[in-house]
Order: sequence, then C-alpha cells, then structure tokens
Amino acid sequence: MFGQPSVQVSIYPFRMTDANMKRHKYSNFKDFWEQLKPGYDYFEQTRKPPTVSVVNGRYVVSKPLSHEVVQPQLASNYTAPRGK
Repeated sequence: MFGQPSVQVSIYPFRMTDANMKRHKYSNFKDFWEQLKPGYDYFEQTRKPPTVSVVNGRYVVSKPLSHEVVQPQLASNYTAPRGK
C-alpha cells in the first residue's frame, strides 16, 4: 500500500473571518458556526488541522499535544542519547 492510511479534512461553510461571521449573525446556523470558528482561526494561523473533540454534543478545539507539534525536519535530526 502506498501513501497515508488516513487524511484529516476540515471543511468550513465559508471563510469564517470576523466580518463574514457578522454578515451571517442572523443565520439559523450561527451557534454551530461559532463552534467551528476556533478551528478555522487555528488553521488560518498555523496552516495545520486543528485538534477537534466533541464534548456534550459540541465541537471543541484544543491546543495540539506536544508530540503533534514536532517539526519533521527537527525530528529527523534528533539523535537519541547513548546509554553508558
């Protein structure tokens, strides 16, 4: 098998800028879109998919765990210390 076993995809209903959120403030979907906005903002800042969980039926975006933020080029240069 080639490639990755899975790929995370995040899809947003529109560019969720503050101005666009204000334009849609009377939408029936406003509460749902406000749950998505932190994930959109995180992706816009980092260009990495957000870590998203469902808590009590709502989407919650959290900071990535430390192992998720290791840059591949740094990890590939890491040499484990040798035991004595």
